[in-house]
Amino acid sequence: MTETINTPVTRYEALRKVTGETKYAADFMPAGMFFGELVVSPIVRGQLTAIDIREALAEPGVITVYTHETMPKYETPKGFYAGGPGTASFWPMTGTEIKYAGQPVAFVVAENAAAARRGAQRVKATYSKTAGRIEMDTANAFVPVGKKDDNVVTKGDVKAGIASAAAVVDETYTTPFQHHNPMEMFSTTAHWRGEQLTVWMPSQSVRTARAGVATAFKLAETQVEVLSPFVGGAFGSKAGLPPYAMLTIAAARGVGAPVRLMVSREHMYTVAAFRPESIQKFRLAASRDGRLTAFEHIEIAQTSQFDDVVNPGTHMTRSMYACPNIHTEQRLARSDTNTPGFMRAPNEMQSFFGLESAMDELAIKLKMDPVELRRVNDTRSHPVKGVPFSSRSLMACYDAASKSFGWERRTGAPKSMTDGDWLVGYGCATSTYPTAVAPSEARVRMYGAGTAVVELAAHDVGTGAYTIMGQIAAQRLGLPVKAVEVFMGSSDLPIAPISGGSVTSASAGSAVHVACLKLADEIVRSVVTLKDNPLSGVDPAQVKLVDGTLQGPGGKSMSLLDALKATPRGEAVANGQYAHPELTEQALRITYKGGYGVAGPVTKTHAMFAFGAQFVEVRVHRWTHEIRVPRIHGAFAAGTILNRKTAHSQLMGGMIWGIGSALHEHTLVDHARARFLNTDIAEYLIPVNADIAEVNVQMLDERDDFVNPLGVKGIGELGIVGTAAAVANAIHHATGKRLRALPFTLKDV
Repeated sequence: MTETINTPVTRYEALRKVTGETKYAADFMPAGMFFGELVVSPIVRGQLTAIDIREALAEPGVITVYTHETMPKYETPKGFYAGGPGTASFWPMTGTEIKYAGQPVAFVVAENAAAARRGAQRVKATYSKTAGRIEMDTANAFVPVGKKDDNVVTKGDVKAGIASAAAVVDETYTTPFQHHNPMEMFSTTAHWRGEQLTVWMPSQSVRTARAGVATAFKLAETQVEVLSPFVGGAFGSKAGLPPYAMLTIAAARGVGAPVRLMVSREHMYTVAAFRPESIQKFRLAASRDGRLTAFEHIEIAQTSQFDDVVNPGTHMTRSMYACPNIHTEQRLARSDTNTPGFMRAPNEMQSFFGLESAMDELAIKLKMDPVELRRVNDTRSHPVKGVPFSSRSLMACYDAASKSFGWERRTGAPKSMTDGDWLVGYGCATSTYPTAVAPSEARVRMYGAGTAVVELAAHDVGTGAYTIMGQIAAQRLGLPVKAVEVFMGSSDLPIAPISGGSVTSASAGSAVHVACLKLADEIVRSVVTLKDNPLSGVDPAQVKLVDGTLQGPGGKSMSLLDALKATPRGEAVANGQYAHPELTEQALRITYKGGYGVAGPVTKTHAMFAFGAQFVEVRVHRWTHEIRVPRIHGAFAAGTILNRKTAHSQLMGGMIWGIGSALHEHTLVDHARARFLNTDIAEYLIPVNADIAEVNVQMLDERDDFVNPLGVKGIGELGIVGTAAAVANAIHHATGKRLRALPFTLKDV
């Protein structure tokens, strides 16, 4: 077999996608379907005092208009950060209070999408306004109480470490609002058939959505099916159960017909989560040889007035470098916005922009090579917990990427490298992402005809998960990848985790692996009882499955497929369950209730992280101040690479997104009205082909037997971490200017 694990395999669904054959959630249109449209608040805070729907109801094609008074009732789910499935704890259209601009206040149902839009434009709502603010209230920043032991961590004496240091960096770095803009827009289609409900929605967790919907409408989970066969980009925006989905489901129940809501691009900015703005305060101190003597990181991250959103930022930075004196604090600051949430590498992107910029500043003060500063502070054990890393190839990544990039050509002084009118700068930064493993199940069927079927409630968010699950099964069963059909994206299939936190391959893939082994065991138990085959009479306990071959004692062996053909049924099925040995019972229980329970990244015995190093060349024009990134090289170590083609694409895409975060990406705000301004793809800037030249990706071989049976670490979010800092460091090398606020623009240099 050539298409096995750790080889480049083309995604089996690729042709279907580019030819339009693949169906996404909004492509399913049940008969008799009506269309929905949201009406949202233009004010940031206050009360809805009246709502007049008469003109809307008079619009041809409009069926009805739901308000907070008429929307069919349901039990509002808890928000994710309160232990529930919802993307927020505040649910719109449950009262008259307005808590953020863009909050839904009415839901129009019509015969077609155009009529629904016209009806929404004719809804007349009046409000009483109170003052609000879209920016963080940093003066009242607070440490959330939920996991205070994690949110405030102290080891040693930071003040003493600073006092004894040869060099100290004490700086603040800021990151802006950023919003997901997946190509596939948010949508929900709900179809009630009596007390049976089918929901089509782009989702990163169909099991979470099903559990939340069932509870909200007082249904058994068997009465609800959530379908999301393919997701056209998510990046965190389609995790959990959003209010717009619940409104659509309730509206469909009210009108007694299927209803589809396609959320407009503008409304996408307030009906789902976003990356919150942040302030990263670092104090780093080191001795003359570069060894850290003190490390302090205080992060202030934005949250809404009604949820305490804690994504790990300080949790990750304190895991990175050896230091005897460490203090970190995770603080939150409220604002009058909808609730922030996950966005690719949720707080690692922001916090490592600060950390890796500060490390560069420290290297300059010490007159050290920035790579060597990382080397002398490399560690084999977690700096706070003391447990060993299950594997840590950080400096191997630096060595590989620096060699390919040509780091040795870098001159030390800022503004010392030029090419005509261009100032040239080199910068580097560390990438990392925590490895977490969630419990998962999978069902595998194998047929004597030489085919197999894999079923699990995982998701393909554009990463190639269908192909990867097929690869795992194909290698274990000894079949070609094209002979394995994979079914995912339905809540009726065996449980699988959320497609977030880079857990899918490690978790769901491990379940597929276990299911294949169980299937082989079943076949072995049958074939050893039969006559006239190489394994006749062999003790089943002495037979092992190795890449499609059953290997017994004394050199006895036969292919799994031949063994299956020899059995009376000629087919077999097995369910596999995988849970990491250090997964707690509570985490397991949370998962089976539709939540997010994981082992890691730091367990009782090990710390589990993927690592990388990124090197960037920046050119800044001496007169126009134009910033260009002609080259970016990255080397990454993430355990076993399942598919070298899709993994390369993921890492390259993350690095490109990192360039976008550094130079382009920024949700602009109107502070006076507390509104987002550039709520479309035209004005929300992202990199285009002209912005990206050479992107070099290396994937290092790394073995890790602790993380999971496959030795897999997540890579989906690894590539974006550190990129913005590498760009900032290169800009400083080129110009002598230190930029500490994202994004970097012409006026900054």
